[in-house]
Amino acid sequence: MRADMFTVFTVMTLAAAVDGPVRLDTGLVTGVPGSDLWGPGLQKASREPSIAQHNPARTRPDLAAIHEQLRSSKYVTLQLLWEEYRQGNPEGYRYSRFCELYQRWRSKLDDGSAAGA
Repeated sequence: MRADMFTVFTVMTLAAAVDGPVRLDTGLVTGVPGSDLWGPGLQKASREPSIAQHNPARTRPDLAAIHEQLRSSKYVTLQLLWEEYRQGNPEGYRYSRFCELYQRWRSKLDDGSAAGA
């Protein structure tokens, strides 16, 4: 059985919310308050979470500005820009998610520039 990271995270979060066992073999999470809402339809809808689904209180990084800063100097790194982002947003994205957001944004930019060439 293969599961994406969001599904694993969700199951772990739900499991931490209960004192008893969590059954997943039926396609539904049982033993968790509100688990009757966790059916196959919700599982399908939750596979590609949007940024707002992760935590709506998080401030989205300015990806265009990050891209320009990376291009402006060979001494600027994504790690450095993430550290600056976290200083201004202590509850912001962790480094791995920050990089994922940037890479997704960058791939769309690359696809758009390749189509225009």
